[in-house]
Amino acid sequence: MRKTGNPHQWNSSYPDLRTLEEDIHKHQLFVMEEDSIIHSVFAFIIGGKYK
Repeated sequence: MRKTGNPHQWNSSYPDLRTLEEDIHKHQLFVMEEDSIIHSVFAFIIGGKYK
């Protein structure tokens, strides 16, 4: 994020591995890729406020 001009959304400790694994388990973490190159990763969460 910092490399592409957004230094405030994520930091060196967020998201941590546990958060990413929980999002994967809940089927709310998505990867956009093309030709085996990852272009983005995002969590799409419907419902209450995300911690």
